[in-house]
Amino acid sequence: QAANPSGEQELESLVCKLSVLKDLLSSIEKKALKALQDMSNSAQSAPVPQSSRKAKSIPVQTFEVKLDMLDLTKIVKSQKYTLTVDVDGGKLVVNKKVKEAQEDWNTFAHDKIRQLIKSQRVPSKLGIVFEKEKDKTQRKDFIFVSARKREAFCQLLQLMKNKHSNQDEPDMISVFIGTWNMGSVPPQKNITSWMGSKGLGKTLDEMAVTIPHDIYVFGTQENSVGDKEWVDFLRAMLKECTELDYRLVAMQSLWNIKIAVLVRVEHENRITHVSTSSVKTGIANTLGNKGAVGISFMFNGTSFGFVNCHLTSGNEKTAR
Repeated sequence: QAANPSGEQELESLVCKLSVLKDLLSSIEKKALKALQDMSNSAQSAPVPQSSRKAKSIPVQTFEVKLDMLDLTKIVKSQKYTLTVDVDGGKLVVNKKVKEAQEDWNTFAHDKIRQLIKSQRVPSKLGIVFEKEKDKTQRKDFIFVSARKREAFCQLLQLMKNKHSNQDEPDMISVFIGTWNMGSVPPQKNITSWMGSKGLGKTLDEMAVTIPHDIYVFGTQENSVGDKEWVDFLRAMLKECTELDYRLVAMQSLWNIKIAVLVRVEHENRITHVSTSSVKTGIANTLGNKGAVGISFMFNGTSFGFVNCHLTSGNEKTAR
């Protein structure tokens, strides 16, 4: 008889423990469900990843010009115009000021701009051939503020035509080439100012800086950063600068002399016949602290080659 009360107590204790365990499992289940709901809501409200964002839009640019009116019989007062290029909209607005409060303008779609004719005699002069009606064209010659403005206008117009063209292949691309002696010092956290610089090329105009290039070539000397780390850094900086993805064509290094070529994703399949090489010109032509690295490839039917050198002073090693 004494054993029965003891058995009942153990049974009650077991039932109590099972009840506590049930409550604990129920509490864990509720917390897990709430955590899953929070994660789901967070994922839905999260911003779109940067990789899926649209490419950075090109700002609408306006150029002050004068209409070139050639009349040998009398003096003609030049007329002031503005040429407004809307790359994303695919149109060019030609605006002429008629009176103080009135303006006259014509809008031309990208496919109505037939030809650009650069004057060799006057560097700031540009002829534009417009399609007015079917099989009928009209040419107007404009004088820009400077030759740099003319080149920037031509680049923007060519970019607009490429962007809205129905052709499968581009007939013009732009290339950025940069060189940097880093002095064995790691780069600063952000070098987008270098990638967006106006450089020393033919076009030195702030309006052209907004155009992302198709190919970027980076040559560095005394670069102590590892190859993979350097390429990842360049791609991240290009993403921040242009909001576009770029793929590595090739990377070649010789000690701390490096050259890297990156191309826009849509051009990746147009790159073929990639070749790399390096030449040592250090002591006895065996050390790679001095020398050159190079990359060549074909872009559709056009060959490209880039060389990055780090030589001793003088010209003794240039032939090698």
